[in-house]
Amino acid sequence: MTDLRSELLDLLQKAYALASGQEKCLRRIQDALAVDLLPASAIDTFLTQTIDEQQSLRECLRRICDDAEASRTENSVLADMRYGREANPMQEVRRDLVDVGEFIHEGVDVYRAIAAASEASGFFETKLVCERILSQKGSMALWWSAHAPS
Repeated sequence: MTDLRSELLDLLQKAYALASGQEKCLRRIQDALAVDLLPASAIDTFLTQTIDEQQSLRECLRRICDDAEASRTENSVLADMRYGREANPMQEVRRDLVDVGEFIHEGVDVYRAIAAASEASGFFETKLVCERILSQKGSMALWWSAHAPS
């Protein structure tokens, strides 16, 4: 059970890192007013869903481990975030658009793994939360693939 729990925690931490990266990119896209690339309403919706996703992940982490360990996860993710500022803001926005697509698609795979690991380790509430997020990620991935510039 400890190995399953550790695996689940690792996956949840990875999902949190992906969501944090996705949020950062979406905020920069939003700040750049890149409405000629994507509708602002789509960016706003995805940003809201991503923030909700992070909150759900924090709750899952707190159910599985103590608050101190969950806080360390959040703090380490923030400390590990890459991304400097590009000299050309439009190049940065285009890179962020690509990165968001990668975060979304990688998130789909991670949430599938979390759902399986949650069930195997007996954390059924976490499984339900991740299946809900997986459904949103799947819809997000389809929309992003169809509408985001490449």
